[in-house]
Amino acid sequence: MRIALLKQDTYPDLYVCGPEERDPLAVLRSSIMRTGPLGLFELADTHFHLIRHEPEPECAAAYLQGNLTPEIGRVMSERGAGELPGKTFLEPGSDRPQGALAVPAESIDWTAYDVVISINVCLPTRLLGRHPRTLFCYMMSEAVKRYSRWASWGYDHCLTQNTRGRVHPWSGGPIDFPYTFLGPATLENLARRHTGRDAEKTGLYAEINMSPERPVAAPPSILRPLATRGVRLRLHQQNILRNLQELYDAKYFVKLGGRPVRGNSIAEAISSGTVVLADPRLLLQKELLPDSARVANLGELEARIAALDSDPAAYAALLAEQRERLRLYGVDRPLAALHAALQSKRRLVNNPLTRATLPALRQLAPLRYYWHKHLSAV
Repeated sequence: MRIALLKQDTYPDLYVCGPEERDPLAVLRSSIMRTGPLGLFELADTHFHLIRHEPEPECAAAYLQGNLTPEIGRVMSERGAGELPGKTFLEPGSDRPQGALAVPAESIDWTAYDVVISINVCLPTRLLGRHPRTLFCYMMSEAVKRYSRWASWGYDHCLTQNTRGRVHPWSGGPIDFPYTFLGPATLENLARRHTGRDAEKTGLYAEINMSPERPVAAPPSILRPLATRGVRLRLHQQNILRNLQELYDAKYFVKLGGRPVRGNSIAEAISSGTVVLADPRLLLQKELLPDSARVANLGELEARIAALDSDPAAYAALLAEQRERLRLYGVDRPLAALHAALQSKRRLVNNPLTRATLPALRQLAPLRYYWHKHLSAV
């Protein structure tokens, strides 16, 4: 599949580059924060496009629940992430004004792509019907959840950010596709390229939301007893490549305490070649965490680390299992879902009896979603 990944020039996250940049390490280096769906550049034929914010109401959907503000959008487009008010702790890989790289949605031939993945709603509805063989999907920012059950604005599918591995190829239905789409060794390979060496594999990396301050300046209180006993604690770094190096060099990634999280950082750790030990009660998505990696308190964490340190084969087996889960739930099933949805749409478009009813089928998406969720198991 040939994929276009889009974001608006007002969006204060992810990459600041153009479609000519295809090297995953260079794409990552340009990120304002987060790795995002970086694996698309390794595992699929993907181009990234910065899209000029269009005036249609649907293109402002992410602003409706306060996830973004017009002021943030103006700064991102005109001045860059380095000047975001209240975000002085950021160390963006690029603080170029995104407007300088953005192009109008009309200027791109969307028929050149099999699948378009829009972070928020980059393309206005009026464009979508002109490209009937292209699958148009959007993934709303995490804080904007009301549009994530079935597709709106004429798009074919919404992407849920989940890693449940569900495949819903019907028109308008939700597709499980993670915001942090990474292969089992995507970040490990990039870190090795960046550092020019093998990983140290020492110490514990503390998940960022275990600490309340930004930037993270001190180990979270729950792990400080380990520091007093000489355990090296690695902390989140604002710069994307320094943070990747900390993940790469850590032996364990720990999530114990702090606020619940979806689990994007879990995928990052596994992809960096680091074993994850976490409290499953703090993860909204638990598919990547096998039972042998689940810990509920500091005592269980220390016991699990001691057992793994004394048995290198068990450590290697746990990492292999976590990589396999990331491959299955984070890569294979999401890509299979996109492929199934694309083929389903093209079958409808190729059939003259169903081509004219495609908009009506999308209107039935909420009913289909209800049937699947509540009745299909009966």
